[in-house]
Amino acid sequence: MKEHSDNLKTTPSILPVQSGYVNSNFGYREDPFDGKVRFHHGSRYCCNIGTKVYAPADGKVKFVGRQGGWGKVLKIDHGMATGLSMLIYPE
Repeated sequence: MKEHSDNLKTTPSILPVQSGYVNSNFGYREDPFDGKVRFHHGSRYCCNIGTKVYAPADGKVKFVGRQGGWGKVLKIDHGMATGLSMLIYPE
């Protein structure tokens, strides 16, 4: 039973933001830069500056910092990986 409970804690089950809207979903989409259809490996949320961002599951922070075109990035390991990018300031 404890193993099942631990698995639930580390399974992403909440949205990373409580306000805003999804402007790009996981899956195939038209690339906004060149118009070609490509697979998008995440969901993009548009929110006001200062919106709190939450980890979608229990885990360990593996990286906080700048990463190329992704801007400020926060990576969380919870058995799978969650990457939160284009942040203003990760705390």
